[in-house]
Amino acid sequence: MGTNTLNNITAPNLISVDDVNQYFTSNTGDFYPRNASSGAIEDSAHSLGSAATQWKNIYSNNIIINGTLFDPDASGAGIDATNAIVSGATRTGSGQPDFLRASGAGASMTILATTTNLAITANTTSIVVASDIAVSSLTVAPAANNTCLVNDTQLAGAASTKYTGEHESDPISIDTVGTEISDRIGEYICLKGTAEYMLAYVEDATTLRHIKRGYFFDSSGAPIVREVKSNNDTLTIMSLGWVFMDADGVTVDVTYTSPIYNTTEPSSPVTDDYWFDLVSRLWKRYDGAAYQEVDRIPVGLVVVDGTNAVATRSFDFTRAFSDISSIEIEVESVTKARSNAGKNVISVYAQTNTYNAAPLDWDITTDLESGLTEAASTTYYLYITEQGAPKIATERPYDRLSDLKGYYHPYHSWRYVGDVYNNSVSNIIYSSNNSFEKSGAIVKIREQIASGVTSVDFGVTDLNARFSKYLVKMESVVTASATDITLRIGIAGVIKSDAQYRYSTQETADSGSTTGLANSSTNNIADTKFIISATSVGRGLVTNDADASLGGSIELHDIHNTARYTNIEWKTTHENAIVTHRAIGGGVYGSSAGNTNPIDTIRILATTGNISGKFTLYGWN
Repeated sequence: MGTNTLNNITAPNLISVDDVNQYFTSNTGDFYPRNASSGAIEDSAHSLGSAATQWKNIYSNNIIINGTLFDPDASGAGIDATNAIVSGATRTGSGQPDFLRASGAGASMTILATTTNLAITANTTSIVVASDIAVSSLTVAPAANNTCLVNDTQLAGAASTKYTGEHESDPISIDTVGTEISDRIGEYICLKGTAEYMLAYVEDATTLRHIKRGYFFDSSGAPIVREVKSNNDTLTIMSLGWVFMDADGVTVDVTYTSPIYNTTEPSSPVTDDYWFDLVSRLWKRYDGAAYQEVDRIPVGLVVVDGTNAVATRSFDFTRAFSDISSIEIEVESVTKARSNAGKNVISVYAQTNTYNAAPLDWDITTDLESGLTEAASTTYYLYITEQGAPKIATERPYDRLSDLKGYYHPYHSWRYVGDVYNNSVSNIIYSSNNSFEKSGAIVKIREQIASGVTSVDFGVTDLNARFSKYLVKMESVVTASATDITLRIGIAGVIKSDAQYRYSTQETADSGSTTGLANSSTNNIADTKFIISATSVGRGLVTNDADASLGGSIELHDIHNTARYTNIEWKTTHENAIVTHRAIGGGVYGSSAGNTNPIDTIRILATTGNISGKFTLYGWN
């Protein structure tokens, strides 16, 4: 509400336009307590309701009591309410914090607070910043000894390289490292590729870890997205500033060394280093002589190149985030995925959404993120907004398990729940359930039930760049006559049947069998296919032999790598009334000079006649 004093109108005075408009002014904006007699606003007066007449519900993002953010779940969720970003400007379409803006022209930035106020609590002091704050004279990036090269021969510009470094087990190796980078071991830095800015921790002189690819927003507030990487790509260090907001509502300090969180005072500090004392729960700044307590908190990052502030990232609001989610995804139609249960609950950016009436749908014709159009041969990621609405996006989520308790859209406060693959004719053909939640999670891609077919194929849309490793599970496989079961691979969709299959296999049969290759082995065979189960035992896999069947698995490793062979391994068990016959083998496709083409198709078939059974393809990284 407005802060104007309300005037009392008494008879026989005429009511003027100003008399009426004073109520419009007072009833817009913030809501203030007022003196019952004078109509003027006053502090610490009046109540909302009473003990006898209470309000039923209060809906609010935050509650501040005696100047401190209150959160009923704070103790259980590890929330530090004494140091909090309470609220501020957000991106259009979500609650993603967006209150820092690089100028793009000059070494300056702005804290946005005029249109939407920025509320913080720093060392128990809470304030509201109501006007934009300009921050100038930012430190620019170094001009020399400021680059390194990506050192990974497996990186060759494939789509999957946009995510290289984001998993803890997948750092980026670097070489030809300038001293401006090697001198920052143990700190976070910002590195620029061609257009992308990434946040990375310098683990040692040759390793970057804890990487957030495409982490920043440009001077217009648009995200600067991930880009592909290749071996020997140049990365250039930027100036990375940690922006601290003071509880006086005016002072902004930017430090260019990573703040330290520790129970003990850091050694060898330099002026303007910040330390969060985990014992006192207070921020402290080194003034050149000692660490001094300051009523400040970090609110985000600013990136400066050799001349201009080019990017920012606002830190997240302080919330009691939760990992609650009961949603699992299944394909409903060629345009739609849905939750596989009618009742679901999920917490998104500390907002709990419950669905009781029906499954939740993600429809690619209506739920695509703004600015996207449907594309074929594309993996789409499924999200839920804070308000519970479904969203479909092409941006892969960030791992935010350590702070937001889930995986989230890199540029919105939407929680990831699964993904789907839209094939070459724009049909959704498989879904996975939150496959990033567990490292190395195995995702079911497609299942085929074959009945008397010439072959079972998994093609380009199945063996897409989403995964580096694949497994085919085979169950109850039978053939029309005694015959070998073979595997062929395809390159660029073309099945190869030339004599370039090199493999070794060992076959064993139970003792007592009267036929077969019991305990035999073959080494380095050159053939026109891989034989994954031979039939030189018993009666083979004949459909009129009711007790005969084959089961097993085929693993394909690193199939998109163009720098080396693809490793293929198989294990099969063939059973009938006479004998149990097992085969274990592995091999590669290619000449002695080597074949570096990525595999994108596999075919399972019988040497003679048709094949039947259940074949399921899985993928993982």
